[in-house]
Amino acid sequence: MNKTELIKSVANETGLSVRDTTAALNAVLGAIVKNAGSGKGVSLTGLGVFFLRHMPERDTRNPMTGEKVHVGPSSVVRFRASAALRTSDKGAGKPAKTQKADKKAAGAEKPAKPAKKPKSGK
Repeated sequence: MNKTELIKSVANETGLSVRDTTAALNAVLGAIVKNAGSGKGVSLTGLGVFFLRHMPERDTRNPMTGEKVHVGPSSVVRFRASAALRTSDKGAGKPAKTQKADKKAAGAEKPAKPAKKPKSGK
């Protein structure tokens, strides 16, 4: 879902016009960016926390040339999802662990690996 789709969805849910919903969403996003970027965390219950993370200076490598590059200290805005949000979809996009547990509980064993063919001495 992109921003336009989100605006339309909220407008349909609330009965507000698209114009009013756009203004409200832009105000919320602006407040999040302003406060999280200035070092104040923004906590939205049930969603998560936006916070500023300070990155120390470090030496890295240019992946194209392999040359060492010095990167100065910086700050980035990060987001940490709440526990409710992380568990709301019960792991969508993650491999299911229950299948392994079911196989172990049923006593299923791994199939034997095929024997390696000997290399010819040529």
